[in-house]
Amino acid sequence: MHRDYRAVTEAAIAVDTHADTFGRVLDEGLDFLNARSGLAVTLPGMQTGGLDLQIFALYVAPGLPPGGTIKRTLQMAGCFFQAVAASQARFRLVENTEDITQSIASGAKCGMLSVEGGHALEGDLNLLRSLRALGVTSMTLTHSNSNEFADSSQGERVWGGLNQLGRKVIAEMNRIRMLVDVSHTSDEAVDAAVACSKFPVIASHSCCYAVCQHPRNLPDELLKKIARRGGVIHMAYYPPFLDPHAAAVFESNWHRLHSTWFASSDGAPDMAGFYAACMEGVPEVPLSKLCDHIDHAVSVAGIDHVGLGSDWDGASTVVRGLETCAALPEITAALLERGYGESDVQKILGGNFMRVVKEVLG
Repeated sequence: MHRDYRAVTEAAIAVDTHADTFGRVLDEGLDFLNARSGLAVTLPGMQTGGLDLQIFALYVAPGLPPGGTIKRTLQMAGCFFQAVAASQARFRLVENTEDITQSIASGAKCGMLSVEGGHALEGDLNLLRSLRALGVTSMTLTHSNSNEFADSSQGERVWGGLNQLGRKVIAEMNRIRMLVDVSHTSDEAVDAAVACSKFPVIASHSCCYAVCQHPRNLPDELLKKIARRGGVIHMAYYPPFLDPHAAAVFESNWHRLHSTWFASSDGAPDMAGFYAACMEGVPEVPLSKLCDHIDHAVSVAGIDHVGLGSDWDGASTVVRGLETCAALPEITAALLERGYGESDVQKILGGNFMRVVKEVLG
């Protein structure tokens, strides 16, 4: 093992672009400031692992009555802001490169907020503007459901990718300086989003379809298109996205459970329970599988367009050995062992994302 892998991690601005931590804080009453809370991402874990910036997703399952989605989104944001206040300046909301560099220089760790799933807007651009004013800096256009303006990779194809409202959403995100996130969206929607956004887009937690044929993964042509426009694809740690056998077991469970699970739900469906049920029988996946996807993405999109987006605290199972953010240096070690240079590892750890932040957020 490379003897300086922890130092290489510490020298980087290390970023993870997707975790669902504050949904668990809201629902389970867990403490982000406590290393032993059971959360995958905690402030002590970030300090141990050298993780400088975590993007925290505000995810709400579809199916709530009108107004319920934005209420839950704001409740999760409130949990985040409470953690910021309780941290006594050790953990800060950041919205641009200056915020990030100043916070790191002061010894603080950083959090960004993202809305996961455009259904949170209920088709209303005013909600998008309000969320941006609150400090939200990115949004995935869909989750596993197609919504008022975009098709999901796992939902019914309604719009052929994006409709006219979807193009207006992206134009408004460009205007108010929000990152357009294409994880979860259909291939057609990714293609349309890349074409109509005047800024680079990101995929916050997606992997490579050529390595593992899961509908959430991106084919090579889209990896290239995102890269050509300056974007970054962040590799998720979720076994069904990484390994073909894990994907096959998950997909079998998905199709077996989907119709009955949601037919019997009252109000918003239990998406966390559904995904956990779909993981029954899915095998563990070693770190080498994640590195295979990184290798492929680098070979197709280039070293300047690949990053990391774990799905910690959302995925019920992740890569073996990467169960918490404290283990981030293990990825550094594995990439150095594969022959990546230190500067290239640091690009993957967060340098590539920081380039996009500078261009889009300032």
